[in-house]
Amino acid sequence: MYLKWPQTFALLTIVAKSFANSQVASENLYSSLNAIVNESLIFDRIVLYANFNSSSHVESLYFNDMVGRVLSGLEHLAAKVLLHREKVISKVQHSELLFFSDIKWLKYFYENVKRGGNYNLSRSVFYISSITTLDEMQISSVFRILFNLSMLNVVLVVQLAADDIAMVTYFPFTPQSCFSVQPIVVNRFDAVQKKWQHNDFFPHKLHNFYGCSLTCATWEDMPYLALKSSTAVGRAYEFDGFEGKLLEFLAENLNFTIKLYMMSEMEIAETFNETGLIFEEMFSTSADFALGGFYYKPYLNTTSPYSQTNYYYLSETFMISNVFNVYSTYEKIAYPLQVKLWYAIGLTLLLSSALIMAFECRQKLRNFLFGESNTMPQYHLYILAFGANMANNQLPRYNFSRFLLATWMLATLVIRSAYQSGMYEMLRDNKHSNPPQTIAEVLKQNYVVLLKGSHKSLFEILPDMRNVRDFNGTMMEAFGQLAEANVRTALVTQYEYFGHYSKLNASNWQRLHLVNERIYQQQLAMNVRRQSYLVEELNKWITMAQYYGFFDRWLSEMELDKKKTPHTIARTVQTNILTMNELGALFMILIWLHLLAVFVFLIEVWWHKYSPRMRRIVRIPWLFV
Repeated sequence: MYLKWPQTFALLTIVAKSFANSQVASENLYSSLNAIVNESLIFDRIVLYANFNSSSHVESLYFNDMVGRVLSGLEHLAAKVLLHREKVISKVQHSELLFFSDIKWLKYFYENVKRGGNYNLSRSVFYISSITTLDEMQISSVFRILFNLSMLNVVLVVQLAADDIAMVTYFPFTPQSCFSVQPIVVNRFDAVQKKWQHNDFFPHKLHNFYGCSLTCATWEDMPYLALKSSTAVGRAYEFDGFEGKLLEFLAENLNFTIKLYMMSEMEIAETFNETGLIFEEMFSTSADFALGGFYYKPYLNTTSPYSQTNYYYLSETFMISNVFNVYSTYEKIAYPLQVKLWYAIGLTLLLSSALIMAFECRQKLRNFLFGESNTMPQYHLYILAFGANMANNQLPRYNFSRFLLATWMLATLVIRSAYQSGMYEMLRDNKHSNPPQTIAEVLKQNYVVLLKGSHKSLFEILPDMRNVRDFNGTMMEAFGQLAEANVRTALVTQYEYFGHYSKLNASNWQRLHLVNERIYQQQLAMNVRRQSYLVEELNKWITMAQYYGFFDRWLSEMELDKKKTPHTIARTVQTNILTMNELGALFMILIWLHLLAVFVFLIEVWWHKYSPRMRRIVRIPWLFV
């Protein structure tokens, strides 16, 4: 039977199993259960599920009576009934009302019918007819089964007497104990007023871990996570890396102590296996959750060996190539113009200087071409070529001479403009090293492509990728080898590795090039035990860290917050504040340059005063023009 589904959905499952020789439950028991359903699950979707021995007439009567009483007490709730081994609708968060005659049937239910715990963080209300006292050992055994299934949103309804019904649960983390399954009475049913003492049937249990330890399986791999010595009292180490900062943030806000399980090289290699069995093994023996740049897999389901939190970072994978043909400083200066043009410019300057030297021997011709007041034609030849000017009183008086001067100025202006344009194009497009700009260019130029870990699957995705080699070292080692390689080599890696290496090794930016074409992107998430109770709390604080900008701050501190080319990385790193020693060195250099300028000025004054006498002594007039 179906009614109109409300907007907010939950699922109520009622299971009756092997109630041999049982009697119809008391009116107070029905009233207490109906109160839970109507007061805490209003506007929810209700599904009544029964799994019982249909051949037993007693159990059939009991089940029919139980379902009829619960259905008759529903207020404005949609209901559906499922019988026996029909599939449980469990893809939405729901609530369960489960009935068992004995603890062994509870075990049987989770081992054979449901096969697992509440992977969708549902709420569960249990009633076990054989439990009629607050026997701590007996109830603890029930909660131990549920805690091993990571089921925390549970309560057990115990009918101590006809008019005495208690609600019992457990708090795994308290100021006095950790991982406790001790039963605690949290509510009682008032048989006179037909209601519970309060409506908080499922108290929150994980807002504070009270310093209890949680074990994190990880390994050191910057910029994700690394350990460093701590200066704080009582702490042996601190965490570095943006995932390390996230771990500290979670531990501080949830108040748990971090214990580390450092994964071996073999275990790290197994994490790239799609089966994920290594996580199931670690979570069953050594760790509560795992952190280490693990990819978020949206296709995980109840049959997966582990669960995941929400993703917290979007990792992008690029190709990094080495700059194989790096030009020297002088080659970069000469790059904008072709070699033949440089030869032509040099020959022109050489011939012009020779003509000026020849004309110095003929005073009349010299004055006609250069002007009487132009005492330094050689100097003016070069400064006009570089774009400077000369005084008006030194300009030649004749039109032909001025035509030659204008021609020289226009010709050098064109050459300078072409040089500046070529230099700008070289700096803009990085043509001084001619690196590949796309993945297709990398493959076309037959680069040796280094692959590691999960990136090896690219060999099947990109059919043109032929020259491929496996790399077994760390990514930081790979960058060093890439910069020193004497053949065309490229490395497939996440951008965060490249950003971290560029921050630490800004001097090598000329030898590494980011191919500005993203291969793919992948979210990062934390792995936890299958159906773990940690998922909800970790997701809440991961969302808080993203909402309040903590991730942006951590990434900004590590210079991973935006895409950077090697040029911008080098410039960013080189803008650090100067130390006092560096400022002192700059000041002394400035002082010495001023002293040198004063010395040159004194030489010019002395030369201007005594140059006529030197002319007569040496008798080579053209040397002193």
